[in-house]
Amino acid sequence: MDGPVLALEQAAGFTRAVVYSRQGRPLAAARDEIRCLSRGPGLSTYDPEEIWTSVLATARMALIRARTDAGSLAAIGIANQRDTFVLWERGTGRPVDEAIAADDRRAEARTDALIAAGVSAVVPEHTGLRVDARFPAAKLAWLLDNVPGLRTRAEAGEIAFGTIDTFLLARFTGGRVHATDASNAARTMLFDIRRQEWDQALLRIFDVPEAMLPRVFDSATYFGAAKASLLGGSGVVSVHAMLTDATARFVGLGCLAPGSAAVVFDRGVGAFVNVGAKPIAADGMLTTLLFRREGTPAYALEGTNDAAADGIAWLDQGLDLAPTPAEFDRLAGTASPETRVRFVPPGLGRQAPYWSADHDGFVDGVTASTSRGDLASAALESVGLVGRDLIEAAGEDGDPTAPLRVDGRAAHSDRLLQFLANITGRAVERGEETDRASLGAARMAGLAAGLWPDIGTLASAWQAEHRFAPALEAAERDRLYALWRQAIGRAFPPAGGRVSRAASGGPRG
Repeated sequence: MDGPVLALEQAAGFTRAVVYSRQGRPLAAARDEIRCLSRGPGLSTYDPEEIWTSVLATARMALIRARTDAGSLAAIGIANQRDTFVLWERGTGRPVDEAIAADDRRAEARTDALIAAGVSAVVPEHTGLRVDARFPAAKLAWLLDNVPGLRTRAEAGEIAFGTIDTFLLARFTGGRVHATDASNAARTMLFDIRRQEWDQALLRIFDVPEAMLPRVFDSATYFGAAKASLLGGSGVVSVHAMLTDATARFVGLGCLAPGSAAVVFDRGVGAFVNVGAKPIAADGMLTTLLFRREGTPAYALEGTNDAAADGIAWLDQGLDLAPTPAEFDRLAGTASPETRVRFVPPGLGRQAPYWSADHDGFVDGVTASTSRGDLASAALESVGLVGRDLIEAAGEDGDPTAPLRVDGRAAHSDRLLQFLANITGRAVERGEETDRASLGAARMAGLAAGLWPDIGTLASAWQAEHRFAPALEAAERDRLYALWRQAIGRAFPPAGGRVSRAASGGPRG
């Protein structure tokens, strides 16, 4: 079919639907906010029915604005928030609990016990992940143990498990299809990313019945036929792509060649380096399965740190520096060129690439002449400095000559992107859109539907709206980075940070 493609981005806190032309041009979009529920300390959930209603509403509105009918779509592509999952009854499609979000910590005691028991060596070897309560496995086990009768029903095959993509696919197909893609399966902490199958050892460790798990498909393939009437049309429309929002964004940035890299400034800062068809390991980074196409997986080294951006909010709220991001950016522009202030946000060390002890916020280099602009500049630059730390943790697996492509809300800041170019010594490229997860989902769906000939077409579609070239001498770059590493060393014990591989070329703990 030559019709447009509908991309559904169901992310943390919102749903976005975009209709794209065959040429990849956005024709219309709609967005809806989703409530994150908090039932108590450490609990973070969503209402699955609200998610479903939001997906339908935004899709219908985007189609109306694009003046097209659901029945004329060439394909649907889904990009979903990672690590959030739902359990539902196979017979009725009714959820048996709220959707458990990534930052829900109810299973932290279980993961701590597993680490103490030595499982922390097994999990990264099989999955590329660290043992952590953010991933679904431990929380799924917690639900099976704490919801009366749930384990018995799951073992009998009555209960289905799935990440948000799987839940939406089941709803679109009237419960006929229970499937996910490899990128989502790889985030459950139950999937062997080398063998490309559910890991029997991990299913035993977490005591999860395999009967409740979905089939795992390629990321761009035919998943099933959705009733167009759900979207206000007639006939059926094929779901042709499902992948996590993070990897969909990577696809949208065109980072499909080994060595290509992206830095995402959204809830925090994240870095992804494409390492090709063989998974490897690097100290401080996770091994991520980006997507699987025609049975062949593509992998990346990934590191994310939410505290890098949280620090700006923490500093702003504490000192009332500036009420809006734009004003914070302008305040940072008033900093003295000679300032030596460095700001280490609280909690930075808990996440990639440091994985060290918890710590309070730390400000280094303050003098009697330090201004509000110096503090704002230090906070903004800390985000770029964490970006460099993440890229450096990937070591030789990235291409140091390739530009860094950027995305996310904070990618609108020219000051931040110029600093990232300066501190890394690499060109930084920003596209016209700075939220490319929906574009990645659309392109993968179009690829599977035959709108584009091969995956190389997706890579060549990238166009930079602005390119930031490094504007610092190497000596000055090294001086600024040394000040940052000094501040990190004072705030918390530094991590190892060098690349390491297993002899087989696979992930290693």
